[in-house]
Amino acid sequence: MSDGRLADATALLVAHMRQEADTGFPRVRRIPNSGVIRFLDYAGSLADREPLLESLARMQALGFLHLPDSHDTLLRLMAEDPVCIATQNTMRSAAFSMGLRYAGLRMMKAMLSDRQFASISIVRMASGLIGDGGLNTANPFEVILT
Repeated sequence: MSDGRLADATALLVAHMRQEADTGFPRVRRIPNSGVIRFLDYAGSLADREPLLESLARMQALGFLHLPDSHDTLLRLMAEDPVCIATQNTMRSAAFSMGLRYAGLRMMKAMLSDRQFASISIVRMASGLIGDGGLNTANPFEVILT
């Protein structure tokens, strides 16, 4: 895509994302979504966030420009950009998809509404077994089953 508007939109978004990342994503942290928590954990685990910010800005800039080949370019970027591929693979890994931290809010509400789960969880939290109590956090149901 040779449109100069794409480069301008990308530069604007990168500048905004850098500012947001430098301050610790304060606006993004207010969004109550497990996908956002997963993204923040992933971004926090990176030694260099700049490639991630540039890749995200490129993809989001395509959304601002309603050009005939924007959708195809976006799909190609998602399939070929090494940063995007690494991000997708990591966010789908067990480390970023399992555990109570990444459970959806509706699922958490349903689990806390369940009398049996809620009573077990409260006992576990009170005894210090949830969190740093040595449980395997890769298995989200270990807290319930042990």
